[in-house]
Amino acid sequence: MIETIENGMELAQVRGILNRLIERVNELDSVSGSYDDLENRPAINGVTLTSETTFDDFTIPASRIDDYGTFKAEIRALAEETAAGAAAASVRTKLDGNFNTLQPREYELSGSMLVVIGDDKGNAYKTTLGDLIDYLKHEVLKLNDQYLRVIK
Repeated sequence: MIETIENGMELAQVRGILNRLIERVNELDSVSGSYDDLENRPAINGVTLTSETTFDDFTIPASRIDDYGTFKAEIRALAEETAAGAAAASVRTKLDGNFNTLQPREYELSGSMLVVIGDDKGNAYKTTLGDLIDYLKHEVLKLNDQYLRVIK
């Protein structure tokens, strides 16, 4: 980790910090960007995934395939589990797990801002913040499958 520059530091300290930063930036030029050059690539049943990995690289006993649907579901579940684990490991190294250290975000809210509301069926609806606030000022009661809005 590169330390930060503080007021009152000696010029030699500042120069050292800047030189370490320049070295780190120059190291980025040596990164190839190729998936095959990454370290700690995910593996499935001991087969490390590369850009050349094919389905034939995986040994799957025919006795395990009772039906194609079950087989497909097992492969999908394994792939999702592996991807989720790789993503979680990557995020743990990128973000501070303590969100209390994050700076608060201030918003300038207005009634004309658009908001999206989802229901339990997966539908999404857009409205304005002003309309949502007006709606929330009312209590909604359900009696015998009828909805009543009571203004407070």
